[in-house]
Amino acid sequence: YNRIVLVNHLKQNTTMTLQFIGSFFELNHDTIIYYLGQYHKLKTDKFFRECTSNLKSDLKRLAL
Repeated sequence: YNRIVLVNHLKQNTTMTLQFIGSFFELNHDTIIYYLGQYHKLKTDKFFRECTSNLKSDLKRLAL
């Protein structure tokens, strides 16, 4: 879950390409596209939000 949130954050808040984000995580851009889709499916799920709330607040504080 945390990787999905981080990928979404990087895509939404940086100028990084899908290819670059994928290479950062040693994944291909297709997997990054899959993660972005998963984020949009899960973002309203209560368990997902609870599991990732600390990471989201840390990312906001770091302004990455």
